[in-house]
Amino acid sequence: MYPVLISYGPILLSTLWLMVVIGFTIACVFMMQLALRVKLKLYFFRIYFFRILLWGFLFARMVFILENINFYFANFGFGTILKLASFWDKGLSFWGGIIGIAAAFIFYARKKNENIMKWMDVLAVSISSGMIFGYLGAFFGGVAYGKPTELPWGIVLENIDIPYTTAIHPVQIYGAIFMLILTILLTIILLKIKLKDGTVMLIGIILYSIFRFFEEFLRGDNAAVFLNLRYAQWITLAVFIISLIFLIKMYNLMEKLRKYLKKIKHHE
Repeated sequence: MYPVLISYGPILLSTLWLMVVIGFTIACVFMMQLALRVKLKLYFFRIYFFRILLWGFLFARMVFILENINFYFANFGFGTILKLASFWDKGLSFWGGIIGIAAAFIFYARKKNENIMKWMDVLAVSISSGMIFGYLGAFFGGVAYGKPTELPWGIVLENIDIPYTTAIHPVQIYGAIFMLILTILLTIILLKIKLKDGTVMLIGIILYSIFRFFEEFLRGDNAAVFLNLRYAQWITLAVFIISLIFLIKMYNLMEKLRKYLKKIKHHE
């Protein structure tokens, strides 16, 4: 485990941040390649790239601060302002960043009369590819660690922030493997299967929500709990339900199921 890659005087390069930057770069390159393959206009992405990035960053920071409001506003003063501005403290929310980027994409795509849903499909696949490196960064940084396990692939992480001295679940590696599989699957669906625009995005969100929900059961880091579930699980559960409802409505699945059941009953 290498939480700090470079440390020289006041200069400190976190492995987690480096992997996030690598993941973000790969996601952007992958997005441009996919956009060309599905015949989207790249000039839109080039014009609004930095604005979309800024939205994602601001939302990621804002949501993280709201999640840890007691820490940031324990004693209000000049120090509070410094803490709020210190984004290098790894205080960024994943879901906040996704919401910010998606909101910015929708806003600017609508402004330019772009195909919003097709862009969302491309965005979903590219974010998935970038998250592979985010999970690897979390592994090397010793964050978002797992619970103790007796399974043969359990690992011991030497980090003073990790309260376990026994082998724990390498949940970050689980995540990286899942995101790799999900990226390949979504790419194949996007490029090889003819579906309605927005379907790839919804499939990606639904599958990741399922994975994230069960991943939280294996997490060993502290988190707020409500009704025996971590807050992240409640969020992913809500995201899963909303996305599933949209997918059902998009393909009118309930009506098709009703007709199918009626047909079976008629034959009986």
